[in-house]
Amino acid sequence: MFSGDTQKEIIKRWTEEPNPRSSVFSVQGRTGVEKTAFMQTIAEQLQAENRPPYACFFKRGMVGCDNMDQLFSTLAYQLAINISTMREHIEQVKVEDLAPPVRSAATQLQKLIIIPFEHLPQRSTPVLIIDGLDECEGLEENQDAFLALISQVLDDPAVTIQFIVLGLQGQ
Repeated sequence: MFSGDTQKEIIKRWTEEPNPRSSVFSVQGRTGVEKTAFMQTIAEQLQAENRPPYACFFKRGMVGCDNMDQLFSTLAYQLAINISTMREHIEQVKVEDLAPPVRSAATQLQKLIIIPFEHLPQRSTPVLIIDGLDECEGLEENQDAFLALISQVLDDPAVTIQFIVLGLQGQ
């Protein structure tokens, strides 16, 4: 459950752990407890440590920010900006398939994140922040789809990504 400074310290230790028990950290809390501001603080803390976080914030009713259609292409774009070898692999995907950002979320994840990440010469552990999953259109089916998709990442030992997720229901 959401509890401010204690939760920040727990997340900080989790992101620094070389082999965490889980690659997904779920942040939950009641409506009106400033969870998004909390996630912003976590992102700023990671940035200050020279570990830029990659984030996608959902917002109900805001076109383009209320569904999963561009979740993984948004995250891949951020990864490509900050990790040059990742950029090279993503650019190659775009040469082979001119439309990966508009493909299904599963295709985006596979082609724009998993495959390029598998080819990185040096493994890093990026932190991907997904905020407001509960604001995502069609919550129940999208939440299940999201969890199924990220389980592909978690099952691949060549891909070391940590997810901080805010807004999972019933977890």
